[in-house]
Amino acid sequence: MDQPQFPESCYTARSAFRKQNNGAVFTFLAGQRRWIPDLCLSYAQVSPDVSELKLVYSACVVNLYGQHLGSIFEDAMSHQLGEIREGGVPDSLPKTGLWVTSMEILDPPGSIEDQRLEEYIQQRKQDYSTSGQVGSR
Repeated sequence: MDQPQFPESCYTARSAFRKQNNGAVFTFLAGQRRWIPDLCLSYAQVSPDVSELKLVYSACVVNLYGQHLGSIFEDAMSHQLGEIREGGVPDSLPKTGLWVTSMEILDPPGSIEDQRLEEYIQQRKQDYSTSGQVGSR
């Protein structure tokens, strides 16, 4: 039985792209994608066991969690990150191979992304209170 190729499922190097782009693409399990330009990368830091990677950009911080994240770290340091896809927690995870279990993007308070989230929360609260009033008659 063939084992899945983890590097291809969680990370695609920029050299594999047909069209050159100047930034990293982060794709979440829910389908949201975010592109961040290379020039915004301030620094990258990887844990000693290569299971956590922090990418500090001028506009946000990206935290990656998984295993064998060294090749992503190396590409980040050379400003050549490709597409990183959140893989979740598989049923069985081999002890070898790159895998991104989860990732998070932390935006500073007041950023455009933070404002969108706040607007979404307020809209949901309004929708909820409206639907609650309708059902209480």
